[in-house]
Amino acid sequence: MNLDAMYNRNIQKLFKTGAIKVCPPGKPFWYTSGTIGPYYINTHFLYGSEEKAVGLLDFIDKTKEDIDRFHEEISARLWENYCSDSIYKDVMDQLLGLVRDKIGINNIFHISGGERRDWFFSFLLAELLDKPHLTIYKDFKVYEFYKGITTVPGTLEGKSVLHVADLLTEGSSYEKAWIQAIRKIGGFIRQSVVVVDRKQGGRKLLESHGIELY
Repeated sequence: MNLDAMYNRNIQKLFKTGAIKVCPPGKPFWYTSGTIGPYYINTHFLYGSEEKAVGLLDFIDKTKEDIDRFHEEISARLWENYCSDSIYKDVMDQLLGLVRDKIGINNIFHISGGERRDWFFSFLLAELLDKPHLTIYKDFKVYEFYKGITTVPGTLEGKSVLHVADLLTEGSSYEKAWIQAIRKIGGFIRQSVVVVDRKQGGRKLLESHGIELY
């Protein structure tokens, strides 16, 4: 896999979909981590466009508490978009290739994604790799979705989990939520794949928790 070519293709996609927003003079953006900066990246626009991404977020907000319906329908929507949108398909195919080449599918038992934007990428990657998906909510609830069936997972017995995220800045969501949620059910996040790394300290934080970042 030519990583430089992959990076360049995805940078072009970020601009093409309007995912990169630069702040007006004197009005920096506030990030989830609590810090400020001059630009914002809406990685979920790689779903194909801002309009499509906003539509999926709206669906998530309206249905995420209807657990069985939500898992079944978001899986179907993501698959349909993968089959019809060239931007989203290329991004997902790159993630798939990266995991196969750098991590190896036999080293992964579950794939997790955190509420909400991680789900744009984690659900479908789990399906493409034929792995159970662990859907992590902000209140630390975790559901397992595999082959169309949603369950509350039992203990993972120390098994390795690959966490898929849309964006990494300082890693605050990992430390505050995702790592703890997986540990509560007996698993450990050993690796994480992120679509965009802003290189603002997140890698160092993940490494301090024993997580290898791609």
